[in-house]
Amino acid sequence: MVKKSWEHEDIMKLKQGNPGMWKRFIDENNGMTYSLASSFSANDEEKKDLCMEIFSRAFENISSFREESKLTTWFYRLAYNHLLNFARGRKDTILSASDMEGDLENIACEDQSEPCEILDLQKRQDILKTALEKLPVRYKSALVLYYYEDRDYREIAEIMDIPLGTAKTILYRAKEQLRIELNPLLKEII
Repeated sequence: MVKKSWEHEDIMKLKQGNPGMWKRFIDENNGMTYSLASSFSANDEEKKDLCMEIFSRAFENISSFREESKLTTWFYRLAYNHLLNFARGRKDTILSASDMEGDLENIACEDQSEPCEILDLQKRQDILKTALEKLPVRYKSALVLYYYEDRDYREIAEIMDIPLGTAKTILYRAKEQLRIELNPLLKEII
């Protein structure tokens, strides 16, 4: 499905509660919302509940959208903040390794391509999941936004409500920390 950009008229219809526009908005953002929720919960029912809560908050707060940024950036930020609030009440937030396994495993495997190629997919996912579970939520979120949601540094900064330079630093440190966590795990099985 090709995403049509959100014009001012479309946004006004959202603000007026137009059911067709809300259906389009939910259809276009449901996958992103679910994958972002996956970085905060491993439970499928909980992820669905989180998505429902996020879309409810968007409906309640759409009038606050001032069109100074893209609608998706505003929504990602709303979703991210909701999930951070959710995570503050939990100690077991995890990131879905299966969603990000392909891109992120390359961080640890840059200098050792052959051993990483030998590992079967399930083992790589398990190793990545174990390493990601050790990262702070802020790092996991930045990695999800960058690798899985394909957001650039500027958008990550807006979503996380941090300066651009800080977003770059967080992503750099997240990659470094992930590499540090992955290396001993990879050595154990090679």
